[in-house]
Amino acid sequence: MSWIENVQNEFFDGYNLTMLKMDEAWLNITSTLNQQLYLYELQTDCFKCPYQLRNRFDDETKNAYIVKTTFHKIYRLRTSSTPDKIMSTNRADTFCDLDFQMGEFGVYEIVASENGQCRTTTHLEPVNIYLPILLVFFALLLFAVCWYGTKWLARKYLLKINHENEQPMVDDRPEKKRMRSIDTFRGICTLLMILSNTGAGGYPMFTHIAWDGLYLIDFVMSWFLWIMGLLILQTIKSQLRRGVSKPKIMLRVGERSLKLIALGFLENSSWGRIEWATFRIMGVLQRFAFSYFVCSALILYLVDFEAKSTNVGKIRSTMKDVTLIWIAWIPVLAMTVVHILITFLLEVPGCPKGYVGPGGLHLFEHWDKYNDPKSCNGGAAGYIDLQILTKNHVYEYPTNKELYDTGIYDPEGILGFLTTELMVWLGVQAGSIMMMYPKFKSRVIRWTIWAVITGALTALLCGAKQTDGWIPINKNLWSVTFITISAGTAMVILPMLIFVIDMKQWWSGAPFTDVGKNAILLYAGQWVFYNTLPFTFKYPNMDRRHFPGLAVGTWTMFCWAFIAYRLNKKKLYWKV
Repeated sequence: MSWIENVQNEFFDGYNLTMLKMDEAWLNITSTLNQQLYLYELQTDCFKCPYQLRNRFDDETKNAYIVKTTFHKIYRLRTSSTPDKIMSTNRADTFCDLDFQMGEFGVYEIVASENGQCRTTTHLEPVNIYLPILLVFFALLLFAVCWYGTKWLARKYLLKINHENEQPMVDDRPEKKRMRSIDTFRGICTLLMILSNTGAGGYPMFTHIAWDGLYLIDFVMSWFLWIMGLLILQTIKSQLRRGVSKPKIMLRVGERSLKLIALGFLENSSWGRIEWATFRIMGVLQRFAFSYFVCSALILYLVDFEAKSTNVGKIRSTMKDVTLIWIAWIPVLAMTVVHILITFLLEVPGCPKGYVGPGGLHLFEHWDKYNDPKSCNGGAAGYIDLQILTKNHVYEYPTNKELYDTGIYDPEGILGFLTTELMVWLGVQAGSIMMMYPKFKSRVIRWTIWAVITGALTALLCGAKQTDGWIPINKNLWSVTFITISAGTAMVILPMLIFVIDMKQWWSGAPFTDVGKNAILLYAGQWVFYNTLPFTFKYPNMDRRHFPGLAVGTWTMFCWAFIAYRLNKKKLYWKV
């Protein structure tokens, strides 16, 4: 067993293991037939995709191939090489189907027998690619124990004499209470963003999913937006109480939004010298800016903080959090309805009506109907971006491009702005609960109700399945179901953090709390200094194993967490 994916020997039974890179294995095919067979493969996470011709091989010879093991694949041996792509339902010329999981650095064999059967053999067991995650976790745990153990000893013994001689200082100023749990939640999101942007060792769970469905990292941006909405309501109310006029507040909101857009452009230009003809316009921070501006305007002009109700019934008194902002819910829901209508009713040339798939191979079964299936990537959302922004100003490397052999698509495109506002407003709703109900029990009950409602709505709309539901969960499209599941999980996570950190004080939230206080600075900084020391460096065999990339990604997180720690020590916080 190797904790860092090392193989014991460079060669095994004639196979050169040094030729294998990350998530690769040797596959040999042996045939005892007097005819040629052809190997087709299908990646199971490529929905509605065809089997694709990989190799031909001769009888009674050794045919060794390097295959990718990142995702589960199904293999088919056929007696014909035409066509080079074939749907799983078409069994013409099929010799046998093989469904088995291969692993990194393994050696496998498929034997095709004259009796029309195929069998698989594992000659060399693969390495465990998840041991490096445990290794890094234990290393971080050891560091945390040493760090906080040293601080505890210092406080208990080294500073004891000084504390006995010191005169207590009384500070009459009221202490400003700050919920550490919110900063912790935001800090967790920020460090996960940073880890993902480093590549995270090539682990799929730390990247974005190709199309329908979710990985952990897919939640991060939506959670961040939800937290932003959580705080906006109280921020604007505080400014109004201080006598700041609405136009002045709106001017500050506009200035901050423009700063976020400028930072977004800086992020888009961080890969090198830019060309205006191909400069990407949209981005993560641009979407933050738009959502922040619209949400602030809705609160400022549609929410009446001074309204007082008389003779309010019991039912309405239990829904104060909703009645406070109910008028502003109308335009938010209207934007959501517009998003749904455009998505499913807009006629996209050369694509099925209401199409919400990735295009390319996903439409293979209907290629005879569509001239350019690659242009259908994202359906209406992709089409709108191509018409308004043009293909030269959208993201060129979407997560589904390689898997589905499809065209360009911008996950932060124009249409997604509409449902992003719903995400932020669900955060505002959670903030309204905090404002109207000071007791933790009352908050938890209402957050739980909202979590159940959004979870049930998600299950209903997506059909409780990954793909082929009415509205699949899709981060690239910012589908309604993606919004509801993200908000629902956030409303479960936050009360748990509040209970552990703010109420019971079992955990201080470190190191995430310090990161959360300077989240925008760290997010922007990691893009500016993406390829510079000490944040990143080349490590031997980074393309051969998961461990080096994961170690470098963890080091990058550690560097930025330490910067946040020092900034917090000096009470330095950067606000846009």
